[in-house]
Amino acid sequence: MEKEEVRELFDKYGEIFARQQEKDMNRHWLSEVIQAMMGEVKGKKILDTGCGAGFDSKIMAKKGAEVVGVDISPKMIKLAKKKCKGLDIRFYIKDMVNTGFRGESFDLVTSIITIGWNRSLKKVLKEYYRLLKKGGQLILADVHPIRKMVVYTGNYFETGKHWEVSNGWERFGYYRKIEDILNTAIEVGFTLKEIREPKPKGVKHKFYPYFLVLKFEK
Repeated sequence: MEKEEVRELFDKYGEIFARQQEKDMNRHWLSEVIQAMMGEVKGKKILDTGCGAGFDSKIMAKKGAEVVGVDISPKMIKLAKKKCKGLDIRFYIKDMVNTGFRGESFDLVTSIITIGWNRSLKKVLKEYYRLLKKGGQLILADVHPIRKMVVYTGNYFETGKHWEVSNGWERFGYYRKIEDILNTAIEVGFTLKEIREPKPKGVKHKFYPYFLVLKFEK
């Protein structure tokens, strides 16, 4: 049911979501933070999971990376191909929990605002771990758990599946504490290399971070 819900949501609201990303100053700021944490990507093989409309796939490809993007929504893959027209990026309709790619195929995996759509974080991270080469890196970025709790529940410890309405469309997400994310990644086998909580820009509410960005190594 979960996968069908995600597919239906983005097939329905994909164009709205893509437009909101392009206009969001803090989404662009998030990409800048992510690119800085990645370092040099030229010549690296990168898997962009939950690639959406190709927002970050395009940036990485223009920097010389060999990019593969996957998303469960046909609508988002269609938008990604349009946005990245002329760039050598391969896009596929796939579930990020079971991509079907060979193990140890990628130098870097990105997961940008995607884990909240999956009930089992462990399954997602195990697939990322399987796909990475030894010494490969995972860049995992998500809406900061504190931001979710402040805006929608008011209780940091109220984890699990929640429905929310934002920018004109209703969606759900699986809320997790920071310790849940870190401990699951460590259990899978990852080593934490860096953590960033960028201060938001251009908004009144600057007393909590909008995003959490983690860099892990296999």
